[in-house]
Amino acid sequence: MRTITSALDDVGERPITVANTATTRIRERITVVTAGANSAVRIHPAGDERAARLLDPFRRTEHVATAAAGSQRPIIGTEKSTGRDVEIDPADIESVPLHDADNNPIGVLFPSKRDEKEDDIKNFVPWAAMRERTSDEYIRPSYERLPPSKCPPYGSYHHGPFIEAPWAKEVRRTGIPPIYVIAHANPYAYSIQVRTKSSLETMFLDGPSYAEVIAANPYVLHSMEGNEFGTLLPISCSPAQRPGSSTGQFAAEHFINATGNSRNIHMPRGLMFLGRDEASGQSWLGAEATVSSTGLHLPQFDSFWGSPFGSTDMS
Repeated sequence: MRTITSALDDVGERPITVANTATTRIRERITVVTAGANSAVRIHPAGDERAARLLDPFRRTEHVATAAAGSQRPIIGTEKSTGRDVEIDPADIESVPLHDADNNPIGVLFPSKRDEKEDDIKNFVPWAAMRERTSDEYIRPSYERLPPSKCPPYGSYHHGPFIEAPWAKEVRRTGIPPIYVIAHANPYAYSIQVRTKSSLETMFLDGPSYAEVIAANPYVLHSMEGNEFGTLLPISCSPAQRPGSSTGQFAAEHFINATGNSRNIHMPRGLMFLGRDEASGQSWLGAEATVSSTGLHLPQFDSFWGSPFGSTDMS
């Protein structure tokens, strides 16, 4: 199996060799990577690199420091159009419930840009509702087959055979499937749509603000009823790409430390792909794989243990 070269050098970052590292630059749109009944779509990153310029990393770090003390904070978003920081009312955030094949609540979708909302709903809501949702226990490693330079504009990926997901043992132990939270993201920010007086506004959120959004969302709260320790699985592109300073880490730590939730959280480090086959009723989750120069597969998720069913309890 070939080595995938990390693109982080292009932005002056040192590749990480002890955990899975995303291998592609920020990309902007959903890409259909297979056609027909067995279709897959990629969750595109949050907007573009503008998120990195608009969000102040020192602000994010300060919020994480206060999270350990259990303090609560308002939800602050940065308008993509103006770069202005605004306080967001959770009731104004666009969200769509996710249900399983038996109509049980299993999470939420935060749609992307206004003109892509219907595409998000068409792709992700049926994915959650497939009778055989293999992502409860398994993932498919996704390998970059052709880079954007050879397959413009977004490159292409090959999805490998199923392997056990990092959350599989805790799901089996509790008997409870993950709570899925789908949103577009990149290492710097999550992207949501917020209703304003005149329109829907795309806003970027740092990790702690996104954690507050999840904790306040009625569809997430409904999914948590009778589910005290269920796994939280935020399906987004690359929020944990930069270990130790990523928006995904900040979101997970704030969610566990400051919002009163005792849950394990698994944050992706690379691109994510959601596939489904209407004929068989099966859906699956692909996670971008990174392979070291020696052929070692590096983990694709950062795991944060907030539940009593932690990593040491899963032997």
